[in-house]
Amino acid sequence: MKTLKGYVRNRAQPEGCVAERYLAKEFVQFCSKYFKWALQVGVRRPRNDEVDKDVVSEGRLMFAGKSINLSPDRLRVALQYVLFNFDEVQPYIQSNFL
Repeated sequence: MKTLKGYVRNRAQPEGCVAERYLAKEFVQFCSKYFKWALQVGVRRPRNDEVDKDVVSEGRLMFAGKSINLSPDRLRVALQYVLFNFDEVQPYIQSNFL
């Protein structure tokens, strides 16, 4: 009942407002099923739908953060560690270096 009361814009004729809004909602739901680009009404998308699973995105810190600066040697070691332990780089390493 609360949803139907929310449809009322003209308090003088609430039945007409409810009927119009209900039909408009049904029409939008019906049409959204036939357009690929349209999001279906009433169907929730996953929270992180637009983010690929393999990509690490930047986020917000939960607590106070602290930035550090790495020396060039430590930065090189960190980069090598990441590259040698990244699955997508392994075929390149095996074909060119082994």
